[in-house]
Amino acid sequence: MSGRLADEVVLVTGAARGIGGAVAAKAAEEGAAVALLDVLADELAATTAALEQTGARVAAAVGDITDEHAVRRSVDLLVAELGPVTVLVNNAGRNAYADATAMTVAEWDSVFDVDLKGAWLMARQVLPSMIAHRHGSIVNIASIHSQLTTAGMFPYAAAKSGLVGMTRSLALDVARHDIRVPTSPAPTGP
Repeated sequence: MSGRLADEVVLVTGAARGIGGAVAAKAAEEGAAVALLDVLADELAATTAALEQTGARVAAAVGDITDEHAVRRSVDLLVAELGPVTVLVNNAGRNAYADATAMTVAEWDSVFDVDLKGAWLMARQVLPSMIAHRHGSIVNIASIHSQLTTAGMFPYAAAKSGLVGMTRSLALDVARHDIRVPTSPAPTGP
């Protein structure tokens, strides 16, 4: 396929549906080879089949981004099928609504594991190849709640704020290797 992303291998987490599915479809439309990762096996299979029907090069892995061994296995499988990842889209997330006084530690950990730790584990896995090739991009999908939130969004807003901070730090750390980790400006308003 031809397109703006014809020479790229784009790995999207949380790719089975929603924003991740849309990002994967757009990457495929732009000519990228698309690697899909999600824990939702049935929905991932359906998304993979739909993308394959477009003629895109697609590979999928069912894996948990919060488990470093699963991340390694999944990325290795996807790289074996499509080649080294040149673009990582950390989209997988867990939206949570909780009361700060009633939330359990396990509930807190589960949100931060997906929304923050998972993004780091994925970046850690693909960065060595990007650094070696001096080429790559990592896109972390945060939320407006990292800047402007509403009542009841605890701890989602905290986790997404952490993701924004991680993005900024990572951008500084890997820029010297010609790897982009784009950050968006804080929302402005009246």
